[in-house]
Amino acid sequence: ELNGYAQDHCLLSESIYVAPHGDDNNIGSTDSPFKTINHALSWAGASENSPVTIYLNDGTYSPSTTGEIFPLYLTSYINLVGQDSATVIIDAEQTERVITIDNVENIEIQGMTIRGGISSKGGGVYINNSSEVDLTNVNIIDNKAEIYGGGIYIEYSSSSNITDVTISGNECDNDGGGIGIAGSDPTLINVIISQNIAVHGGGLYLTGSNPNLTHVRIIENTAAGGGGMFLGDGFYPNWETNSVDFIIEDVIIANNHADWQGGGIMI
Repeated sequence: ELNGYAQDHCLLSESIYVAPHGDDNNIGSTDSPFKTINHALSWAGASENSPVTIYLNDGTYSPSTTGEIFPLYLTSYINLVGQDSATVIIDAEQTERVITIDNVENIEIQGMTIRGGISSKGGGVYINNSSEVDLTNVNIIDNKAEIYGGGIYIEYSSSSNITDVTISGNECDNDGGGIGIAGSDPTLINVIISQNIAVHGGGLYLTGSNPNLTHVRIIENTAAGGGGMFLGDGFYPNWETNSVDFIIEDVIIANNHADWQGGGIMI
């Protein structure tokens, strides 16, 4: 009866609550929260006419603390909202990518720290072929990727808004230590990209994209080429164009380092 009630409750409710002290046998309410984000996602019957917000209480959600399994797959019309970026920690503990957003729309991630992810693309967050994806008041730190986007990787996507976000301490063995953007047109506002490491584009890597950057700080990043930012062909021969045509306003690129070319920017 409890499981049946939980199923009906979550599929019909606009709000689901999760807390590290919760229990996945609970009903996902304020006073009876689930324990894991994955369980909450499995019960969320979100649709265009009935979006679902999953509220995360303070604490750390990880394999060792809550039994969380990664990556977290977000479906359309899901909002993942933490109480505060300093107190809500989602930590994959180097087991997998933290969050995957793939072929969906209308996603909001707010008020949390995303860390400890590892993957070939987008160690912290991977956004592919998706639209209306918003990240607000989020820290993306200490993630790693093998190929593209240590902290976050966005490809073939549109209408992504990254606002009041810190991307720091991430690594990539190839392109885009902090963030990689390919074939996408996101907007970055009030973003700090710092102390990230890659081969190309320690802070930011762009190819075939037209992003807008406003009040962005790209500082103390390191790469072989393009310590702060790398703009280039990206070796994507199947694309119609690999050019970059973007707008930057009130952007500081400072104290970055490159081993061979473009300490600040390589074009």
